[in-house]
Amino acid sequence: MLLLLAALATFLLQSESSEPRSISVRTVLSGHQAEVTSLAWSPDGSTLVSGSHDKTARAWEAATGRELRVFTGHELGLLSVAVSSDGRRLVTSSIDRTARVYDLATGELQLSLGGHTWALGDARFSPDGTRIVTCEAQGVDSATAEPPPRTARLWDAASGALVTTFVGSPNLPLSARFRPDGEELSVLARSSTVRLFSPQTGALRRELEGGDAIIVDAAYSPDSKRMATTSIGGLGFLWDLKASRRLSTLRGHIGVVDSVDFSPDGKKVATASWEEKTARIWDARTGKELHVLRGHGDWINACLFAPDSRTLVTSSRDKTARLWDCKSGELLAELAGHEALVVSPRYSPEGTRIATASHDKTVRLWSVAELLKQR
Repeated sequence: MLLLLAALATFLLQSESSEPRSISVRTVLSGHQAEVTSLAWSPDGSTLVSGSHDKTARAWEAATGRELRVFTGHELGLLSVAVSSDGRRLVTSSIDRTARVYDLATGELQLSLGGHTWALGDARFSPDGTRIVTCEAQGVDSATAEPPPRTARLWDAASGALVTTFVGSPNLPLSARFRPDGEELSVLARSSTVRLFSPQTGALRRELEGGDAIIVDAAYSPDSKRMATTSIGGLGFLWDLKASRRLSTLRGHIGVVDSVDFSPDGKKVATASWEEKTARIWDARTGKELHVLRGHGDWINACLFAPDSRTLVTSSRDKTARLWDCKSGELLAELAGHEALVVSPRYSPEGTRIATASHDKTVRLWSVAELLKQR
């Protein structure tokens, strides 16, 4: 009888611990007049920046939720925001086909990067802050009657001088990623090839060939030695960058897999599928599938590892973000409260807070410190 009672108690405790928790929002940041599209933290975690279709970016004091300043000047909505590694500058990209660089502390405009003929879906700094790459987006009309090829452009971040232009096709967007050590830039053009360039000169160094797979997203390992890519056809690949060869194929997803992330400890890869509403965690060394993360009620648009690699956050059109345990695959918490599509989940640099943006015009800050202490 005693053994039976002990077994029952253990079962109840395990059942209780497996129930996901609902985390209360710490702060709701209101002020934008249209959908919020992107978020970025300052490196010290003191400031959160949001970009919106209301044509502005806004800086918020993370500790209090107080609005610090509004960055204006764009003529159409913003699609991305990024902060330089030294925390001093902000770069924004817009449907108005320009990127702008601001002083994060004062809001002063430093550079305006023009010349693109399609809307800009992304702009980001190189790790050392000396370069900026801008990429043209999908689904927005160009400035010309005859659609030209879409491009990504590499800029000198100090002078705003154009270093080089990477050319894609008229119908498909481009994306680009700097290698963590800053020594290489990967450009994806919705093709079977990842092109790798010098960020100093823009010269093509080599290509990774994905066969029949149309590659849509990529992530570097933190040691800059490997890359993970995802594709339209459900496949993912792990690559050895030194040898320029494919290490393994990540099989399991169906349809478009449009988000991938490498864990900061380099041991895991996460992918998220648009159509099947799942995320998956893989062994980054072998390519073995470790966990299938189910629970979202609509397509997942992003997955991101925590700075300590212990948890993963996903965001979805089901109006929620979800927090997962990377070791067990267990759903730890549902971040519910937004009233529309949730995008751009971002851990704070120390990993105790998560920021989410939404098309409900708000940003929400969630504290996960207490939950993580119990893991």
